[in-house]
Amino acid sequence: MKKLLLLLLCVPLIGLGQNRYHIDEVTSPNDTLTYLKHDMSLLNGIVYSEFGDLGMYVYGKEEGLHKRWFEDGQLWTESNYKEGEKEGLHKRWYENGQLGYEGYISDGNWWMSMKSYYENGQLKRYSKDGLVKLYDENGDITSEGYIEPGEHGKEIYQKTYYPDKTLLQHYLFDYADGKKNVLWKQWYQNGQLSMEGYWKDIPVIDFDLYKIHSFTEGNGFKDGLHRWWRYNGQLQRKTNYNYGELISDECWDREGNEEECEIYYENDNW
Repeated sequence: MKKLLLLLLCVPLIGLGQNRYHIDEVTSPNDTLTYLKHDMSLLNGIVYSEFGDLGMYVYGKEEGLHKRWFEDGQLWTESNYKEGEKEGLHKRWYENGQLGYEGYISDGNWWMSMKSYYENGQLKRYSKDGLVKLYDENGDITSEGYIEPGEHGKEIYQKTYYPDKTLLQHYLFDYADGKKNVLWKQWYQNGQLSMEGYWKDIPVIDFDLYKIHSFTEGNGFKDGLHRWWRYNGQLQRKTNYNYGELISDECWDREGNEEECEIYYENDNW
């Protein structure tokens, strides 16, 4: 009896996949559901073009493997869908045939596994289980970071590098009371630490490793000890803050003598 019930449930889906429609016979007016043009009923069946099958639709929603092509017939994308939502392996190519990216998505989460490439084939971006790395067209790493897996995962750290791969900046994030904080360190190219400080209550934005985060006035509050060094490692300035309010400020010249900070630093901008 159970086998019979399963067979009966499968029959409608098999029937839906047997209907075939040319791409000119269908329409997607709102980009969410696809309809037959002649009666605006939800599409059930396979859509094809002169280059091949685009994919199957069930009650207007994409299901299974879908393909798209450039105007010259070169393959552009291959995507997998489940009830109209992207799910599984996805690939995209450049017009020259070079793979542009490939990755897996699950429950709307692109951070599972993804690689993207420059048009010359060089790896551009790599992400897997929250770890993200970015490279330039020569294959040198420019930045990396980690975000907790999940649709709204928290950013944990980010690093950026000089062209010679030495560390430039390191952001270490923590969270409290629904707000984001960061310990920010920056180095000279010789490896000497140039600055470190802590910021509180930074706006939580979408994770984007293509941008270097900036924590300026109005974008978080300085808190605790902040220090700056010269290229030779000599301490140049030391400040203390209490949630954005300056408590103490000390500065030294190149001879190591204490001096007024206003000589070099105007309105606390560096």
